[in-house]
Amino acid sequence: MQNLSQDNFHSFIAPLPPTGEQSAIATFLEHETAKIDALIAEQQRLIELLQEKRQAVISHAVTKGLNPDAPMKDSGVEWLGEVPEHWEVGPVKRFLASMNHKRIPLSSEERSTRQGEYPYYGASGVIDSVDDFLFEESLVLVSEDGANLLMRSTPIAFVASGKYWVNNHAHILKPLDGMPTFWSEMIESLQIAPFVTGSAQPKLTSEALMNLIVAAPPEEAEKSGIQKRIQEAIAEFDPLLGASRNSIALLQERRSALISAAVTGQIDVRGRVQEAEAA
Repeated sequence: MQNLSQDNFHSFIAPLPPTGEQSAIATFLEHETAKIDALIAEQQRLIELLQEKRQAVISHAVTKGLNPDAPMKDSGVEWLGEVPEHWEVGPVKRFLASMNHKRIPLSSEERSTRQGEYPYYGASGVIDSVDDFLFEESLVLVSEDGANLLMRSTPIAFVASGKYWVNNHAHILKPLDGMPTFWSEMIESLQIAPFVTGSAQPKLTSEALMNLIVAAPPEEAEKSGIQKRIQEAIAEFDPLLGASRNSIALLQERRSALISAAVTGQIDVRGRVQEAEAA
């Protein structure tokens, strides 16, 4: 294990400005970083609002449909509430087939010797790339384990397309109707916390996943329309989310660069502090 001894640390030589200038640098950085931090907080709040709006639009589409005048019925599931009267209600296994038997885990050591062009999926998405693939069709992947099953800071259900490999930390589902986007968002909208087991390592078993109750229109045309609405919402909100995340990255870079420049004397902050205090 690499380490830095106390003696070596104390032997470092660092140039220091006079005490008065140190104070000026500290004051300058407190003032300037506070402004940057405020801008970052604004962008983070915007991201939260955009994500909430995005999920609300998609969740409503996959659980209530697109026709606001459609007759409704009780789904029999407390969190799902009413669904369109003509929709079918049943367990996930009624609509999607499990393909978990085809997944193969590779250790980090194995992957290091098998680097390639094909995405290697885990519980939360692509975690590596390898030299071969197991699947060549659009399928729904669902997190099997990990804290994100409860925190939901990133999606637990997503579509994998093209050629790719999947390890044993993601369930693999094949929609019987060929509508992976619809079903990934349907599963993403589910309240799965009551079905997650384990405290140290939360887990959604295959049995629990396949028995979750969902609702869906029987006609492919209606599901196709909902899937189109999902894609429209993604196209509307994801560029805005990307722009906000990019703004945060640039602001963080600016913050780091400003601190580095101030503490290494690349900028003289004494006059700037006086101007800020006068303002």
